Amino acid sequence: MYNAAKATRTVQIFEYTNRKGVTYYLHAHPRRGGTTQYTLKRSADGALAELPAGYEVVENVNGQVSVRRFRSRHITAEEEAEVRSSLAQRGLDAYRSEVKDAQITIFEPDRDPDEFAAEFDPFDMMPAGIGEQVKAMARERFGDATLEEYLTERRERLRQRLQETTRYSPVMRFRLADRERRLFEVARMTARGEGGWHVLDILPLAAAVKRYVKHVGRDSFFELI
Repeated sequence: MYNAAKATRTVQIFEYTNRKGVTYYLHAHPRRGGTTQYTLKRSADGALAELPAGYEVVENVNGQVSVRRFRSRHITAEEEAEVRSSLAQRGLDAYRSEVKDAQITIFEPDRDPDEFAAEFDPFDMMPAGIGEQVKAMARERFGDATLEEYLTERRERLRQRLQETTRYSPVMRFRLADRERRLFEVARMTARGEGGWHVLDILPLAAAVKRYVKHVGRDSFFELI
């Protein structure tokens, strides 16, 4: 007697997972004139198998994703790395930088997930006096090592959740103003007057980064005029 295994076919679809862990699927929508609009949705029903040639998926610092026609790069990889390296050197790990068209923008988080999580103690959430008693009992029963392992795990879970919900706002921008000489217009976000971008200088990127990134996240940032 011959037993043939039942063949199954897996349908492949295009999917994209953003930095917050949310997965999106590619969909097509006909438009007037015979063109097609491509979007990303959470539903896999009716999703396409692949991204059409000439299109790319873009994601901003807040995890919002979209599909657009491929664009040529105006900012070099070295220039992008220049800004990222400057943020890291100054301990601004919670900040983000984003390249869009001919500009590099630095974004500030509404909170620092690492700093907030590092100070988190679940026992502090209990009523006054009770938290310390419960913590002391747990330390006596399970030992320091086990208690610290528990706290580390809770803090890491909190840090991950905070990273998923942290919002970023633009604070400084380097816009390519002269492609031949690679000069960048430096501007900072301001709330003065009608608000918006306030231009500070036009410099080569290395000099601009050295002069201005050091003020990000400091009181001196508001003195830049």
